[in-house]
Amino acid sequence: MKRYVTLASVGLVLLAVLVSVGCEKKLTYKRYTLVHMGQTPLGVEKTLGEPLIKMTDQWTWNDSERSITAHVWYNQEGKVIAKQWFDPKRGMVDGPPGGDATKGGEVIQQKTRIMVVE
Repeated sequence: MKRYVTLASVGLVLLAVLVSVGCEKKLTYKRYTLVHMGQTPLGVEKTLGEPLIKMTDQWTWNDSERSITAHVWYNQEGKVIAKQWFDPKRGMVDGPPGGDATKGGEVIQQKTRIMVVE
């Protein structure tokens, strides 16, 4: 009988771990920083999850519970040319508008700005 109780306990622990890993939020600043210039839309979606809005040249993610918004812009070849992170609860803004300058889809100047307001 003890053996079955031990097996059941191990099974419940494994199930809890699997469920908690599956519930991980993909829209985090750490994951956002992994998105890089020239990345494909598939790579961005694997990193940040399914966007709320998908337009040809811009995708938008939003987590209303945490008041977080992220934008990623694409060139005509479908490669990342700019990105922006907005987290007003933490006073964080990172990226455009006006942050990255591009010419024909090629990054000619990249600026990253993080502002923390306390």
